[in-house]
Amino acid sequence: QRTYIQDITMDQYKALRRVAKKYYPIETDYCTVIALAVATGWKFGKARSVLFHKAQRPTAEGITTWSLHKALTASGYNARFQVIAGAKTLISAQEMLKNTKGTYFVYTKKHVTAIKDGVCEDWSNNEHGRCTRYRVESIYKIEKV
Repeated sequence: QRTYIQDITMDQYKALRRVAKKYYPIETDYCTVIALAVATGWKFGKARSVLFHKAQRPTAEGITTWSLHKALTASGYNARFQVIAGAKTLISAQEMLKNTKGTYFVYTKKHVTAIKDGVCEDWSNNEHGRCTRYRVESIYKIEKV
């Protein structure tokens, strides 16, 4: 069954989360793993492994923005800083990016949200009414080199 959010779905996030809960039950704080998997199209296990080997991400812990970008670069991707006027909170960032093409990482304090082709692939998607008013610290566009 698909979950519709204003005619768009977040099936990729839900599938990745199901895999994390089923096969990696001790994992927590895996927003970076999901963001990397969304950006690259990789499965959860591959994204987790790349972050472990390229960014030294410990099991059940998050990593810094710099470490995630290091893993992206080592995997053939580039993260370009974006200035998006009006994207001050996660809610407004989702709104500003909903009609865009490409993948964006929206960083808030201790969290990264992946938005791909306008779809927020994260628990914070407005679908659940859980989108936060966390202040956006930075936004990067992720591109294959």
